[in-house]
Amino acid sequence: MALQDLLAALEREAEQRIAAEQAEAAAAAATLLRDAEARRVARREELLARERTRLETAAAREVALATRDAEHAVLTAREALVERVLALVREGLAREPLSAAEIAALAALAERALAHAGDRPAGVRATPALQPAVAARLSGRGLSVAADAAVCAGSQVATADGHLVIDASLPGRLAAREAEARIHILASLEPRA
Repeated sequence: MALQDLLAALEREAEQRIAAEQAEAAAAAATLLRDAEARRVARREELLARERTRLETAAAREVALATRDAEHAVLTAREALVERVLALVREGLAREPLSAAEIAALAALAERALAHAGDRPAGVRATPALQPAVAARLSGRGLSVAADAAVCAGSQVATADGHLVIDASLPGRLAAREAEARIHILASLEPRA
């Protein structure tokens, strides 16, 4: 019996060792599976974060390009509108008959323009409707005031040598103040609060 007991004890010990090694192997396998799953999840999160960053960057770039294009389109449309308004004003200046007050103001403007010529000999060309008023305002100075249909709504003063030409017409004044006119036109396009 001692042999059978010994064999039974060895068999129990072997079964216990097998069970312990199986439990150890199962625990190691579970640890490996958990570690592998954690690495898989971490890698997935890393890839997702990288892809999210790439997509957000691409989306931000697309939004920036679309914003730039929209702003360009708005600026182009606003500039076209300003050009159209200025063109309509210029057309209106060429078409509109001058009132008595405008004729008086433009004659005074011609006189101020002539002052810039100083003592140099000069001549004045004026819109036909304005020529009599300018001639009357400048009478006694010994200058010629010619009616010229090419001059639009005002007059032009030029020294005899041609070195100084002053455009005292409404279109000339508009051209001289075009930047200011543009600012006012653009400001009128802004929404009011």
